[in-house]
Amino acid sequence: MRKIATFLLVLSFIVAPLTSAHEDTISNMVQCESAVAGIKYWLYTPKNTTTEMPLIVYLHGGSGKGSNLNLITDIEGFPMYVKQGEISDIPAYIIFPQCPSTVTGWSDIANNVVTLVNEIISAYKIDATRIGLTGHSMGGKGTWDIALSHSELFKRIAPMSGGITLSDVNTSILSQIPVWAFVGMDDTIVKPDTSISMIDSLQEAGGNAQITKFENAGHFDVPALAYKDTNIDIVNWLIADNPNMQKHVATDSTLGYWLYTPKNATANMPLIVYLHGGSGKGTDLELITAVNGFPKYIRNGKIEEVSAYILFPQCSGAGWSNIKKSFKSLVDKTVTAYNIDKDRISLTGHSMGGTGTWNLALSYPELFSRIAPMSGGITNSEDNVTKLSSISIWAFVGMKDTIVSPQGSIDIVEGLQSINASAQITKFENADHFAVPSLGYLDESINIVQWLIKSDNEPEIVPYIDNKSVKLRNISSKYIFIAALYKSSSLINVSLQCKEEDCVLSLTNIVDSIGADTIKLSLWDKKLQPMCGVISFEL
Repeated sequence: MRKIATFLLVLSFIVAPLTSAHEDTISNMVQCESAVAGIKYWLYTPKNTTTEMPLIVYLHGGSGKGSNLNLITDIEGFPMYVKQGEISDIPAYIIFPQCPSTVTGWSDIANNVVTLVNEIISAYKIDATRIGLTGHSMGGKGTWDIALSHSELFKRIAPMSGGITLSDVNTSILSQIPVWAFVGMDDTIVKPDTSISMIDSLQEAGGNAQITKFENAGHFDVPALAYKDTNIDIVNWLIADNPNMQKHVATDSTLGYWLYTPKNATANMPLIVYLHGGSGKGTDLELITAVNGFPKYIRNGKIEEVSAYILFPQCSGAGWSNIKKSFKSLVDKTVTAYNIDKDRISLTGHSMGGTGTWNLALSYPELFSRIAPMSGGITNSEDNVTKLSSISIWAFVGMKDTIVSPQGSIDIVEGLQSINASAQITKFENADHFAVPSLGYLDESINIVQWLIKSDNEPEIVPYIDNKSVKLRNISSKYIFIAALYKSSSLINVSLQCKEEDCVLSLTNIVDSIGADTIKLSLWDKKLQPMCGVISFEL
């Protein structure tokens, strides 16, 4: 006890005063009070502490309000389970702040809670990329509310039985955070409807959101069902970081980078190289994963279990073309070190990284089998078309992009298609510059990650930009190509075609003759097993 009090006293002149009043030796929980934040709280310290450990913040319900910290741990809930050892060996610090009885709820002291969190981050050298927020009842509502007002601080939230107002603004903010909500369907105190509606809205917006609905469960049944269920494992979800993502700090001779290593890695696996946008430049590798985009989706588990190595280099210059030799050296080093399949190295990126994808593919067309530039600038010239013609290309643009005009990408794809190259483009009609990454990388019907690691020997359908012709790649007589044409959602014609190797098939005459408004393209083997996903587009 004296050792802990002394340690906390030493910290008091560095951050805010943290004074220990009581220690529970079984659960490693200590009662504390922050003079700066003006909050009492329990602190759980993990065994075998190291620097850069995660932090969980738990917000109690209404019965925990007051000045006696035992009110928090004496009722059924997460603090009780931790204090009694029912949930143990948690590899994270946990703070259980107490809401005073003089205020209505957590939103009234949101700034105090954030001040306390920042104190703990500084005092215990917390990994700021792994801070989870959770709570039940009043604390469930507080979880929603404080995440809304301080979305930059919390990386995952798990609100339980808490009310939330559905609005476009709230959806926009919360779609940036992984959310796992829990409700009891028989809850008569806080109706589950608002949480369900919010999760539906977040999912529609492309957010990483899910909800667990406990049938036949009332308001006070939820904590035990959620926190104790080892299959749910919500505690570890709150502090999750992708264990397959590793930082590699820059040296005098090598760029800094993140590397994703696939599970059950073997020799001859593919490699995806991702180029970040302008906000990722510098020497702090956290900048790469801090913004919405492919690296963040991989790190927070939004995109899971990719069957490829993924390299996320960091640009240390004005742009990717300025460091192309260092970039090429890093890719070559990675290919050698991990025995990468040299026929399946792909390149993708957004914004500055989209432009970099075009430019580095022009510099090293022999290196990449596939590229997927997003919102990147490119000049349509005969020389560029010739250099890119040997690469499979899928470009993505937002038609409302005012930062990088989509026209350059549209023009170069048209130029490539004019010489029957394997190039296609997806135009997101109502998307601006920053909406493209979530639309491009997360849409399962697009499945761009799987496309990037495909072998160029596999059969493939490439829709052309006029939407009335299609390139068929690696097609032989053993495959059946089906073009199903629809008018007002009704199937009006199915065209069966068998082609050999590469060809461009025009659908113009049949489309115009029957007035089709939609085409669905698919490829099957003779046993009617699908060879690739159905591609659907409006005419």
